[in-house]
Amino acid sequence: MIIPEIYRRHLEEFQSLWEHRFALRQAPDLTAADLQDWDARIREHLDGLLVPGRDAIDTLLAAITDGDTAVEFAAAFVLLRI
Repeated sequence: MIIPEIYRRHLEEFQSLWEHRFALRQAPDLTAADLQDWDARIREHLDGLLVPGRDAIDTLLAAITDGDTAVEFAAAFVLLRI
């Protein structure tokens, strides 16, 4: 069983961090250590999302029709990993 509010927060954080990391790759002062830090934060939220079960899947399926492309991408990404 998941706690929907916390699960949704993990999804939103995952989506936000993913977008920022994607944008950062063009930053001239970006270092490999910076990317590793971002990747670690992304993995932490992804780990929180990779919970099998009907509640998790229902939350992700609802997010796919959220209307926000970034949230839809994040939900689809997680569904493909479960």
